[in-house]
Formats: sequence, C-alpha cells, structure tokens
Amino acid sequence: MFLLPGDVSFGGNIADKVSSSEAVSAMKISVVGTINNDTIVSLEGAKTESLGGIIYNTVALAVLCPDDTIIPVAYYGTDCADGLMSLLTRFSNIDPSGLVEWKNGCNQNLLRYVSGDSREEILEIRVPSIDSDMLKTCSSSDFVLVNFISGFDMELDTLKNLREIFKGTIYMDVHSLTLGIDGEGARFERIVEGWTEWAVCADIIQMNRKEARLFAGVSTSVENVSRMICSEGPKVCLITLGKDGVLITRSTPEGSIQTRIEGVSVDVKDTTGCGDVFSAAYICARNRGCDPIESARQANLTAARSCECVGLESLKEAIH
Repeated sequence: MFLLPGDVSFGGNIADKVSSSEAVSAMKISVVGTINNDTIVSLEGAKTESLGGIIYNTVALAVLCPDDTIIPVAYYGTDCADGLMSLLTRFSNIDPSGLVEWKNGCNQNLLRYVSGDSREEILEIRVPSIDSDMLKTCSSSDFVLVNFISGFDMELDTLKNLREIFKGTIYMDVHSLTLGIDGEGARFERIVEGWTEWAVCADIIQMNRKEARLFAGVSTSVENVSRMICSEGPKVCLITLGKDGVLITRSTPEGSIQTRIEGVSVDVKDTTGCGDVFSAAYICARNRGCDPIESARQANLTAARSCECVGLESLKEAIH
C-alpha cells in the first residue's frame, strides 16, 4: 500500500495543478543514471517487460513539465535502441543528446514480487559507469537529477566533479546506492561507506526509510537520520515512508525544520518507478514556484497514482 496526502485537493490532473503555480521561464533538466530493460513478475506470475531506470524520471518529467527540456544522460544498449528512440520521440521536449549507445546492451533487471509489498531483484550489469565527459551536457542545465538506479551509475569522484562544474540545483535519489550485488546478480543491502562525501554533493536528497538508515549507517529514527543528512550539506532531505507519507527536513540558519505529510491509501499494482515519479513531480513543482512542502505533497500524490499501473507504457495515463 502506498499513501498520499489526504489534506490536498486537486482540481483536474496533476500537470494542470503544477502548471498553475507562479509562471517561470522554461528550464533545462538533466536526468543522470542508468537505463534498464525491466522484467516485472507479479505474485500471480504475470510478466511485464518494459524499459526502466531513469526512463521513468524522463517520461514523468516530460509529461509534467511540457514547457521544459528534459535531457537524459546515460548509456543505452544497442539491443534497446529502437524501442528507446521510439518512446522518446513521442515527446517533443525530450532532448536525447546526452545518451550514448553501448554495444553490449542495456542492464537487465528482473523484479519478482514475493509478497504484496516485497520483491527480489536480480541485475545483470552491462553498461559502464558514467564518466565526467558525459556530464558536460549538464553544464547548460538549470537542474540536475542524479538517480542511482544500479548503485554503480557513477563513481564518487565523478559526482564530485559534477558538483564542481555545475552551479545549479542537484537533486540526488540515493535509491540503489544502498544495494550491493553478488556473483549471481542478486541485490543485497549495504551501508554506504563515506556517505557524507556523497551527501555534500546534493542540494536535495531523496530516499526511503530503509535506504536512509543504510545510507547513514545508523538505526535511529528517520527524524534523526534526516537531520544528520541535512547537517552534511543538503538543503532538503525527503524520506518517503510508504503508508506513513513523507518526511521533509529543511536546513535553515536557525536549524532543521521537519514536516510530515500524512497519507491515504491507493490501489497498488506495482511500485516500480514510484520513487522516480516522486522526484520528477517534486522537481516540476519546485521549478514552477511551489515551496518544498507543497512540492512534496504534489510529488506524493503523483507517485501514488503511478503505483496503480504496471510498467512504463501506462505511466503517462496514470499521472496525467
């Protein structure tokens, strides 16, 4: 079950709500990470095959921010080139110039549900980590979203270099940075060594409850963890809490300020890409002049709607 804020009323669709905020100039938003070929297996054994990874961010941003230019930065496999380009060309505001073809193919990601809210993940890594040369396309962007889809999307030194060359806002989704991979491709939880060096590179940082504790290597409350993280540099820490909503921690000169958004239930079919849609909707709302709290409310609602569909193809209809 995924919860969304019960105290927010939206007239029309989420894109209308976001666009109704204070008008701002069109922006360039770079999305940095990995593109997957996903195979999603439901509890009943039904299989859905779909492009995944930062394509969820990219499509969600293209739908929610029609006046902005979305620039995905990633390797893509020759094996998925036709399907990928066919998808991206549906959106006039997606600029594919940051994509680099890789002959060995896309990462293959198997997501098999073992209960209603739990699944196992097996990943075959085929693409290399992003290097600093690929990030040059970000220099003209207003906003950069770094999403650790595989956890090996880029090295720490590359992220530090991005922070040095890019003076705009960096939004970091911790995601699989907290996952290792064994010899069979199975993912396992891991604590992030030197986490403060990663955190200081981000202006806004997102993770779920489990990822937050693994990232900082502590077992304390999410309130304490998020304060710890904000003290290392990020201005905003967003911790998604499933049925308990979202915790927003903002760093101010007077100290950290925390706000909890409550939730209501939705009919969850698949949570793949849910966090990616959250980050996309948050960025879109912020770019339209909403404050962090309102942006998180809108993001939580949009992410919840995305859970009512399976795979990428039905995402646009779910969030628009």
